[in-house]
Amino acid sequence: MLKLSVIILNNMNKFNSFLSAVFIKKWFIWLIIIIGVGAFFFFKGNNTIETVEVNKSDFVREVSVVGTVIPSQETNMAFDTSGRVLAIYKKVGDTVYEGEQILSLESQDVRSELLKAQADYDGEVAKLEKLKNNNSTSDLTSIKNEIRNSYTVADDAIRSKVDQIFDDPNSRFPETKIFISKADDENEVEKGRYEIRRLFELWDPQIQKVNSVNDIKELKESYLPQSKQNLVKVLDYLDLVSFVLSTAEVSGDIKKSDLEKYTSDVSIARSNLNKAISDLNSAVSNVSDTTQDIPFQESQVKSALANIGQIQAKLAKNSIKAPFNGVLTKIDVELGEIVGTTNSVISINSNNAFQIETFVPEVNVKDLKIGDTAKVKLDAFGKDEIFDAKVISIEPAQTVRDGVSSYKTKFEFNQKDDRIRAGMTANVVITTENRPDSILLPATAVYKKDNFDYVKVLVGKTVIEKQVTIGNFDAIGNREIISGVSIGENVLKNPNN
Repeated sequence: MLKLSVIILNNMNKFNSFLSAVFIKKWFIWLIIIIGVGAFFFFKGNNTIETVEVNKSDFVREVSVVGTVIPSQETNMAFDTSGRVLAIYKKVGDTVYEGEQILSLESQDVRSELLKAQADYDGEVAKLEKLKNNNSTSDLTSIKNEIRNSYTVADDAIRSKVDQIFDDPNSRFPETKIFISKADDENEVEKGRYEIRRLFELWDPQIQKVNSVNDIKELKESYLPQSKQNLVKVLDYLDLVSFVLSTAEVSGDIKKSDLEKYTSDVSIARSNLNKAISDLNSAVSNVSDTTQDIPFQESQVKSALANIGQIQAKLAKNSIKAPFNGVLTKIDVELGEIVGTTNSVISINSNNAFQIETFVPEVNVKDLKIGDTAKVKLDAFGKDEIFDAKVISIEPAQTVRDGVSSYKTKFEFNQKDDRIRAGMTANVVITTENRPDSILLPATAVYKKDNFDYVKVLVGKTVIEKQVTIGNFDAIGNREIISGVSIGENVLKNPNN
């Protein structure tokens, strides 16, 4: 019985060993299967080709900087002279307007100077008006009378004294009725009569205007010279007629007594013309001596007016006025306080649209220009509220900040917003370039080979290598493709894989 038990036990141990061997082999087979399937799917997934279709889109480049909101204008102001504060017209936080007075110093002495200067000016103006009125009432009338008289004397000399020797003096071709031995002299007298007629036709309208002239200077510079010139021309013609009469002979109906009368009348006319010329000269020379004083007195008026301006400028130094519309942010004086000229006593910030001051690194400033648009986020309002702005200035000189060369750049908000305050932190994104219809590909799609740029294009199940010409990176890192690919082609995103 014991032997049988041992045999059974041995057989059972062998069976257990068999079962254990079978079990281990089965699990090993399953492990191999699992690893194989995983490797298949791993390598299959790793060999998937990712492509991007070539299309046109907007090429946008941007520069991001951080800045601070500042007033568009701000100023600190001090008095230009020392003195005691007489009045404070505004308080901190008040809105002030350009030219509005904010502070003033005592200035009684200067005001007294101004009153005296104004009185002196009024006196000089009164003297000038008196001089001008004297001339307008006497000398002006005298000169007008002489100008009109010169025309009357000349007209009488021709029509009453000369025209009696002509048959038709006012025709285009006047003819004399006396016998003149020399044909040239006769022609000259007849031609001269026509020219004298033309002279009076031009002279008459000017005489009609004399009454409306109320300025001696205009009479002396225009009307008087013209009248004298016309008188001389008429006198020269009378001299010619007088000479011709002295050579004329009795003929036909013309008797010796007629020639004597003609000669006498022309002689009288010549005398009248000479007197008219003399009277014109006298009218000018007899103008009151005060006429010469007018330019001097005009200079006295200008001098008195300049003196008022100087005192007003001195008075202006005793007050501070707002140079622009804004908000008063500081008043650093009190009533009755003695102030000097060294320290600022008020500060004003403009209430116009605020600006943003930033410092753009030199690697980015080359892409900026005046007028570039920008999107602004203010920390005070969170990320969802965006304000529009534009570049208004870029300083040409560098500023070194933290060891980096930067350039101060200012932006202006496109619209005024009363919530914006000076000192707020601004995150600014400037659009430096925006071009439509550009071809953009992921930067990973482009690779270098032999110093040239290439992409790989999937055509059916075949991959083709194409050389391309590249441009800049856009705002999100895509590469612009200038040439080498066509719209609709599928480009491998990761050609090196």
